[in-house]
Amino acid sequence: MEKILYKYDKLRINSLVFKLVDYCDLGCNYCYREKSEYRSNKIMSDEIIDLTIDRYLEFCQNTHPQKEITLIWHGGEPLLAGIDKFKNILEIEKKYEKKYNIKIQNAVQSNGISLTPEMCELFSENNFKIGFSIDGPKEIHDIHRKYLNGKSSFEKTIQGIDLAKKYNLDTNLIVVITNESYKNVETIYNFIKSLKIKAVDFIPCFDYESDTTLTEENYNYFLMNLFNLWKKDSFDFLEIRLFSDIFEKVYSLNRNQPLKALSCSLAGACGQNFSVGVNGDICTCECLTPIKEYFLGNIKEKSFELMLKEKSYTTTFKNDFNSVDKKCFDCDVFNICRGGCLNRRLPKYNKSLDIYCNPRKNIIKEIINFYHEKTYKYNE
Repeated sequence: MEKILYKYDKLRINSLVFKLVDYCDLGCNYCYREKSEYRSNKIMSDEIIDLTIDRYLEFCQNTHPQKEITLIWHGGEPLLAGIDKFKNILEIEKKYEKKYNIKIQNAVQSNGISLTPEMCELFSENNFKIGFSIDGPKEIHDIHRKYLNGKSSFEKTIQGIDLAKKYNLDTNLIVVITNESYKNVETIYNFIKSLKIKAVDFIPCFDYESDTTLTEENYNYFLMNLFNLWKKDSFDFLEIRLFSDIFEKVYSLNRNQPLKALSCSLAGACGQNFSVGVNGDICTCECLTPIKEYFLGNIKEKSFELMLKEKSYTTTFKNDFNSVDKKCFDCDVFNICRGGCLNRRLPKYNKSLDIYCNPRKNIIKEIINFYHEKTYKYNE
């Protein structure tokens, strides 16, 4: 029997990412959303939010009942929707929490520029998590993350982060690593530590075959040096998501224990974190929104159950996800890597290996070796 990564024999959606606002107050020149033909200058209507939450919770209740879910509010820049929109969202959620006997948590991903004290109060009262995008100190952040008029966004982003900290919001960071910044590992690392926010996700700049995509060699340089800095700090100060997830997977596999929730790129089951477009269009993954073949329909016209039976999911998406290079199955870190990210090995670009295969393999082996040195129990 031919080996495949995932059978997709169970109907499951792990999370929803709402494109609450499809425009932004920044003009980041590496933004993958700029390449999407589905962008608009609209804010998602309450009608679509209401219908999507209702149909999502109904789907979850029928397929994999749970006591709590998290909805992610994304963009563009979601804070541009304004505080009244978030108040409306909370009212909608209260209605469906009662209907489905479930707790809804919320997370917002923002550049921080439009964050206000009033929003912080609302988010604090309702236990919102908030993630900020910041690429490093000013000279690094402003390479790509500027206003549309070319002016610096750094100070306003820092103001937003400081405001969130003042209100004790549950906060995390996303740092995009580029071909201009990758050598400044220690500078970026020390700056992020200085912000005194525990959780951070360092992600490679990626835009298919564009020159802005971080090269494999540069990503490898960054990851290996970052891990050494983290190790010198005895893994304190920061929780670096990729490294923490690899450690968690190594630990769990070594002890035959169930895995906790991991980032999708290590899960080996892409297409279970759906994106909801501003007009209600549903895509199999937020990262895949520039690829029209992976859209499943519109929430105003179809239930999630019907979308998961569409040919674009059961055949096109499933086949593309399982088109990973066959040598992956013989790789000595396959049980941890699980083939990497589909978005970075799309068949339409004649790819079968994640373009960051070697950096991923190297950092996984580095972590396995470290784990082995400390425990003397890990069997590769």
